[in-house]
Amino acid sequence: MNKYNNFGLKYKTARKEKGISQEEASKNVTSRARLSRWERGEVTMPFELVLQLLKNINMSYADFMRDDSEKESHFLARVQDLYIDNKTAELKEWAKDLLAQYHQNTNHREILKKAAIIANFYLDLTNENLLAISDARKIELQLEKIETWYDNDIIYFGNVQLLLNPISVYHLSRNINSSIYDRKNEVNIEYAFNALINAACVLIKSNLVKQAQEVVKISRKLELPGYHLLESYRLEYVEGLLAYAQTKDDKKLQILFSKLAVLPSFDQLLSDFKFGFSQVVEIYEKNSR
Repeated sequence: MNKYNNFGLKYKTARKEKGISQEEASKNVTSRARLSRWERGEVTMPFELVLQLLKNINMSYADFMRDDSEKESHFLARVQDLYIDNKTAELKEWAKDLLAQYHQNTNHREILKKAAIIANFYLDLTNENLLAISDARKIELQLEKIETWYDNDIIYFGNVQLLLNPISVYHLSRNINSSIYDRKNEVNIEYAFNALINAACVLIKSNLVKQAQEVVKISRKLELPGYHLLESYRLEYVEGLLAYAQTKDDKKLQILFSKLAVLPSFDQLLSDFKFGFSQVVEIYEKNSR
């Protein structure tokens, strides 16, 4: 699929996020059938018709052309800053406000997506789940329907995993691997790696050690390009968690912590690792009682 045919897929994503049907989007512009074919990348669409189609979904051409990953990164940066600063009250208020907006119009999937990401970070800090079971299931179903995973899908999955059923996290991890296996030049492998490492951590916390081992094995095979020191430490960390989960021996983790302690640029990473390990220790000690 070339760049220009890919615009149809991008339009489909924007249309569905706004909860607008093909019939509504194509009204007075083109046929629903042709719109459907364009969204699948089978035909091109004249520029003047693209502008009219964008008008039908209330989107400017500038917003349509803006890099999705850039918009996503600004949102995630804000959420992560609140997480790092332990501003749980702000995270909770933000998530609840978005959830209230979503429940007023459940066709707005983008609002649920953002609410879920915020709620995921809040859950990690407080162990309080702000999402209703029905909303979490909707997210699982959305992710399960993805046949071809792209960067934004992978980023989304990597940041909502605590809200999902752990078995679903395992199967979705395998789906990502199957989807990108022959398409590694089409996706950011770093995003996939980090999503899989996150998944392994979720599985370890859920006492699904065998499944976590499999996901870690998949992540090792991704062959990150260049020198990725941060990712190598994340892999070392999750392997240390696996060792602790199996033997209650934290030697590998303590070695890693000592290594990071003398690297001032990795202060936050060390803090995150220690916090995550404390959660795992608490879970496994509780399970052994």
